[in-house]
Formats: sequence, C-alpha cells, structure tokens
Amino acid sequence: SLPKDRQGEEVVSSSLYRKTSRLLETLYQMSANAQVVDITRRKAAGSPAAQLLEQTTHLASLKAKEEEKDSTVYVGRVTFPCQPGHGQRHKLVLTPEQLHKLHSRLIS
Repeated sequence: SLPKDRQGEEVVSSSLYRKTSRLLETLYQMSANAQVVDITRRKAAGSPAAQLLEQTTHLASLKAKEEEKDSTVYVGRVTFPCQPGHGQRHKLVLTPEQLHKLHSRLIS
C-alpha cells in the first residue's frame, strides 16, 4: 500500500490523465469531422456541371447588364471564313434597319 500523500498524488494524476484523454479525443473528433459553414447562405449547386451552368448564367446576365449600360443590345455574331490565325473581331453597332439590310444581303 502507498503512503497517504502518494495516494493523493495518484488520484490527482489519474484524474488529470482522464481529463487529458477526453480533451484529446474531443480534439480528434473536431479535426476528423470538420464542417464547412457557408456564410453566404446560398443554395449549393450539387454537381460541378450545375456549378458551371450557374456561373455561365451569371456571366450572361453580367454581359446583358453591361450592354444595357451602353444602351446597345448584343443580337448575334457574323463569322467570315479566313486563314487560320488571321481572324479578327470587330464590333458593329447597327440600327434595326441596318441589321435588317445586312441580314438580307448575307442570306441572298
């Protein structure tokens, strides 16, 4: 049997060991089961394809807003054949009548 003062130390160290063990287990659980909290409160898109679709839609709406600022509306694109590497992009701003004339000439 241990002397009385040694028995008290053993009880304290045993209690300290149990508390340390519980804290380590809690720490392990917290690190192993990490949770991500979404602070934006947006509905999460399920798959990468859904995320891409959402981002594309967002970009299209941003482009439309930009066009509204310029008071022009993007209607379409006309592509002419050219040598590879020689293609250029030109922005045309046409009235509805001019667009109709251009369309008539291109399809004739």
